[in-house]
Amino acid sequence: MTDTLAWYAANAATFATAADTVDLSALHAAFIARLPAGARVLDVGCGSGRDARAFVRLGCRVTALEPCEALARIAESSLGFPVRHGRVEELDDRGVYDGVWACASLLHVPVTSMREVLARLARSLVPGGVLYVSYKRGGGERVEGGRFFHDETMASLEARLGAAGFATVTCRETPDARPEQATTVWVNLFASVER
Repeated sequence: MTDTLAWYAANAATFATAADTVDLSALHAAFIARLPAGARVLDVGCGSGRDARAFVRLGCRVTALEPCEALARIAESSLGFPVRHGRVEELDDRGVYDGVWACASLLHVPVTSMREVLARLARSLVPGGVLYVSYKRGGGERVEGGRFFHDETMASLEARLGAAGFATVTCRETPDARPEQATTVWVNLFASVER
């Protein structure tokens, strides 16, 4: 993860600018539709703050978490409120959030750490809370362009979340919204936690 964080620190401005051009409004709407009005939302790996901004506009109370300090500062400047600088592996919130949004962020967590990370996210949610995660479709772990990734398929992701106590609400694949990444397919999963 150290090399991945170093990549984001070195490329924070260009990454944030590119991220802000991606339209995820359909996924935002699908997430919000599963939450109560005025929902408390945790944006894990908030990056530029793009999704957190959308959720604030949609009436949510948002906590943004970002492990890269440079990106956290960029997100803060656009959000107008503090961004928590930290890693999801250290999250210790309990029963706080109606929804957790982890868009293209958990894919940087090694498979060996996923059970604990998912347990932390489950504990952070209220009963019936909703988790959204997305991964590039594939299998295994890899380093690409200086960043670590772990990929998932619909079946592997459903199994992983099921083992962590999440019930899949829906899982679907979508093409990458960036023209230069047209061959990339994303696995998107909405799940709920019952306690």
